[in-house]
Amino acid sequence: MGLIKGAKTGGALQEAERARKDGMPVFVYRFEMPHWGSSHSGSVSGAAEVIEAIEAAGWALTQIAGTAGEGNRGTFVMVFRPTGQPMR
Repeated sequence: MGLIKGAKTGGALQEAERARKDGMPVFVYRFEMPHWGSSHSGSVSGAAEVIEAIEAAGWALTQIAGTAGEGNRGTFVMVFRPTGQPMR
């Protein structure tokens, strides 16, 4: 995993773990999408890793919405709910 992906994933994991420890009933995470090029189709670099990290902290992705931004960038807003598994 690259440096930027690692930083995004690590930050998401820390925030998800804190929210889980605090007993939050919902965790909302904003993911800024990188430049996706001219085709506008394809994988979103780092998104899967961030989702997997948050889910590893005891959350399940329940909703996701995306917005297009300027310069072929955009944002995902993801809503997670706690799973039955205890925090690791």
